[in-house]
Amino acid sequence: MQIMIVLATATALTLYGCGGSDGVVAGADGRSDTGLGTETESETEFEIESESETETESETETESESETESETESETESETDVALSPTTPEEEPNNGATLTEYNALALGTTATGAIGVAKDADVFRVPTLPGHVYRAVLTAPPSSVLAAHLTVMDTGRSNDPAGDDYVKMAVGAGGPAVVEWLAMGEGGHFLIVRDGRNLKGGSVGSGAHSYEVVVTERVLADVSGAPLVFPATREDALPSAGGLRLFAFDGAEGQNLRADLRASGDMDARLLVFATATGDWIARNDDRGASDVDPLLDAPLTESGAMLLVVENIAPSATTFGFTLTCQVL
Repeated sequence: MQIMIVLATATALTLYGCGGSDGVVAGADGRSDTGLGTETESETEFEIESESETETESETETESESETESETESETESETDVALSPTTPEEEPNNGATLTEYNALALGTTATGAIGVAKDADVFRVPTLPGHVYRAVLTAPPSSVLAAHLTVMDTGRSNDPAGDDYVKMAVGAGGPAVVEWLAMGEGGHFLIVRDGRNLKGGSVGSGAHSYEVVVTERVLADVSGAPLVFPATREDALPSAGGLRLFAFDGAEGQNLRADLRASGDMDARLLVFATATGDWIARNDDRGASDVDPLLDAPLTESGAMLLVVENIAPSATTFGFTLTCQVL
């Protein structure tokens, strides 16, 4: 996998989703990275070109005495929500052509902007904490012509390029593009906003390609399944293409974890093991083979203590998300 934010002048940089070889890849940190095959261009490969080259309302309201009063209360609540939600406009340059060409984006603040020129990319950096779950939502307003495409990636760790450790994408197919992820490692995360047509050979961009993007933190319990007590089998489903499911368990260093996931739909699942002790993933798997995209994680645990098994989808165009997960420790 080679994923970078920095764009060389007059050079188109090809970026990939999590890729690699089909065997076990153990880095200097001892983490097991297994079966990560290169994804197809339509799903997780894309290009960014440098600027120099081209450029809910609550459903628990108390019933009112009359319909008119209820509507008034609802409108007031909506207006209050808007007033309490801060917004900030994007500021150019923020297309990642240098290490500093991004906009800082605070949690809960909505950034407004536009893919203003052909092949433009707007990059934001959000603060995240290891072990916390975040949700990024990219919305095209009703008057916008944007084909929403959103990428979340790490900001670069251990002197590696940004996105070399973690990447996840989403598209807005008739609605917002939504990505949920478990933060792993230090340094926060980058968000990249683009028009999806530019990733497939198109060249679009104007003030009419407007958007709003916001990142919020989710409650861990809201995205968690029943804890794992081995051996364990779970029948479950992700809520959406950009969603995730977490399964807590206790592990011991030296144990071998085998997690076998079979998808019942068209999603391309990925498994990761997050260790609270390190605040990072210690094992992961994407494809079990060149012709089988279902993950099979079979790796030794390098830490002890509380852990999370992460199930997520890396095919933004997937439409069905059911799966059967079978786990055991040896």
